[in-house]
Amino acid sequence: MDDTAEKYEEHVAAFVRFGSLELKLGRLAEAERLLTEAVSVGERHLGAEHPSLAAPLNELCRLQNRQSDYARAEPVLERMLQIDRTRGE
Repeated sequence: MDDTAEKYEEHVAAFVRFGSLELKLGRLAEAERLLTEAVSVGERHLGAEHPSLAAPLNELCRLQNRQSDYARAEPVLERMLQIDRTRGE
């Protein structure tokens, strides 16, 4: 893995850590903003199917489930599962 990809993986992970913390603190709007940014950075710099996207997608799905927003959570979960299946091949 090159240094640039590793740097962006670290960025994604940092956004996930902060987003998860905001989720635990009940600051759902800020959690969603951070987790969405994690997905966006990962897609832009690592690719839409990169395994590093599984963590922010998982946290985003947890957030949407917590909000009982199952219609938004389902496609996020499906995407996360697709990334996991692709990684397993």
